[in-house]
Amino acid sequence: MSSLKQIKLAQKAAGHHQQVISELSALVKDIERCEKTIVSLQKDLIAVNTKFQGKRNTREDVEYLFSYPSFTLPASNFTISISSMAALPQTNYI
Repeated sequence: MSSLKQIKLAQKAAGHHQQVISELSALVKDIERCEKTIVSLQKDLIAVNTKFQGKRNTREDVEYLFSYPSFTLPASNFTISISSMAALPQTNYI
């Protein structure tokens, strides 16, 4: 039969193991969220690069740079949008 001291040590170790498992589970969720974000951004990048293939003039370069979609960071509801930035003034070059 185990002594009271051994039982308390086992309970303490079990509590520590539970804490580690909980932290690892949270880490797994964060990694999964990051993977989803990366896959989504890769799809968007492929779509933009497909749309703007080949040689481009300056105006097409600007359209390309501002064509990236916005995305929301899930943890903070913070939206990043390049396309919502102020557009460059239109200038006709001779």
